[in-house]
Amino acid sequence: MRAKSSPNRGLRLADQIQSDLAIWLMRESQDQPRLKLAGLVSVTEVQLNRDFSQAKIFFSVLNEATAADVTEFLNQRAPYMRSVLARQITLYKVPTLVFQYDRTESEAARINTLLKSFLP
Repeated sequence: MRAKSSPNRGLRLADQIQSDLAIWLMRESQDQPRLKLAGLVSVTEVQLNRDFSQAKIFFSVLNEATAADVTEFLNQRAPYMRSVLARQITLYKVPTLVFQYDRTESEAARINTLLKSFLP
């Protein structure tokens, strides 16, 4: 009989991935020109699918004009980052990483501007 995994396991794993990637990005941003142009790159959220085979990594950048370039760069580097995570996380199989720009902050600012234009 197979033991059930803890319901919090996914949350703990997502937090660990978020923390490890944030540290890696901080170090890497000093050496990579594409990340330097973006300013600050922050990992905002990590979502794992049910079987932990894929992790969707949401990130934000200080310079929004570089978001598409940073997304492309991070997705190209995803296999390498996966191997870095494999050395730090004890899992049978480390999830595949997919990076996606988090538009939450820019959308919130846009909505806030719209609301201010309608209010006296």
